[in-house]
Amino acid sequence: LGPDHDDIPSFSATFDVHDGAFKYPDLPLGVSDLHLDVKMKHPGGNLDRMRLDVPKYSVAAGKSHARGRLTVVRPISRPELELVLDGQFDAEEMAKAYPIPDVETLAGLIVIAIDLASKGDRIEKLNGSIAVSNLRYQAPGSPSVHIRKARVDLSPENTKIQELQAQIGESDLSLTGLVSPLTTLWMGDQTVTASAWLRSKRLRVEDFVSAEEDEKAEMAAPFTFPENLDANLELDVGKLTYGDVVLENFKGTGRLRNRKLTFEDVRATALGGAMKLDGNVATPVNGQPTFDVTYEVDEARFSDAFEALPSMRAYVPIARYLDGRFSADLSASGTLDETLSPRLDSIDASGFAAALQSRLTSDFKPLAALNQAIPTIPKPLDIEGVRARFKVEDGTMKLSPTTVKARGIAMQVSGAHGLDQEMKYQVASEVPLDELSSKLAKEAKSLGLDLSKAKTVGVRASLTGTIEAP
Repeated sequence: LGPDHDDIPSFSATFDVHDGAFKYPDLPLGVSDLHLDVKMKHPGGNLDRMRLDVPKYSVAAGKSHARGRLTVVRPISRPELELVLDGQFDAEEMAKAYPIPDVETLAGLIVIAIDLASKGDRIEKLNGSIAVSNLRYQAPGSPSVHIRKARVDLSPENTKIQELQAQIGESDLSLTGLVSPLTTLWMGDQTVTASAWLRSKRLRVEDFVSAEEDEKAEMAAPFTFPENLDANLELDVGKLTYGDVVLENFKGTGRLRNRKLTFEDVRATALGGAMKLDGNVATPVNGQPTFDVTYEVDEARFSDAFEALPSMRAYVPIARYLDGRFSADLSASGTLDETLSPRLDSIDASGFAAALQSRLTSDFKPLAALNQAIPTIPKPLDIEGVRARFKVEDGTMKLSPTTVKARGIAMQVSGAHGLDQEMKYQVASEVPLDELSSKLAKEAKSLGLDLSKAKTVGVRASLTGTIEAP
């Protein structure tokens, strides 16, 4: 016989416990103040006709206690539930008494008050709150969590986060907002909606995204955003860090929906300058996470960008040798690895960059090779201005013809290099005749041209090899 059968015999049961208490060796924490008044009645037929009444229950264990009442009608097809719960729970004491697997530390106080009445999916009454103070949680291999204080108010319309102040690893956060009703959170197949405002003095991304791989698996499972979550976020972070990237005064909005995080009008000071960012990160269930962003950088330092961004080191290695600042508009897309870092060989990008008053040092070997062939191109090179358009595709950086002005000379540079640093560039310039190297002068003379009245001569150089061995 089962719940779908219509011929379940009738039955009734009554439990009545007053001032109960018990303790035994395998239960370190004794139970006291046990009051239980239970009436269960089934008139016969389908179990959906059963009724459960608990007009009073209470129990205490150490510093923790709970009391209230419960009624359940039509438990199978459309449960009608009335629940009152008033409880206080000492997490440390409970964890010692009933150890939780894979939890190293659990402590703090949780106070719950709930008055709920529902019919099926419809909430007719929901009042109450959940308050947390000084809650500490630590699991192996995960950042420590310390919720200094939190309070959530419950209603049929929403769950209101009045305050949440927490420390997660090295990150602090303060959160307020509105979330779906508590009953929606209980039902795993329903979409949870949320609007939240997050404030933080310092937020470290690694505290929320685990980079650990399962040593028993050939490949770690791709990171995915939560399913059935539709959340609007407003962020105000004093200092946001992700690896070597440091973003200060980080402000913006985002929406998490269908496993995709879309962010708009994100602004921050970064890389010694200012940044504006729009775009999205998608984490499909089957497939690699992807990103698609557009951003503007204003007056950033080459050195900071080179140190912080793996993509800059891979595709703009010249930045290591540039002392100065640049501005850029860039659109980029590609896939992400398990740590949500861009896969360098997947990046497709295009953009525009400009730099003023920067210096290219003598350590940049292609410049040294140019200087040896064309002494009028000095080393180091003091650049007065450059405006360049570029593309990144199929693992190759492609530079459109670009004019570089330096110390009264102008050069046009174009070409490409790959992730392997193999390069093929062309550099063209007008060189004063009396500044040609002896080798070039001989080559010009061998052409049989009359250059006696010329002041300059056009020179074009081809740079091949690698950036480290041009």
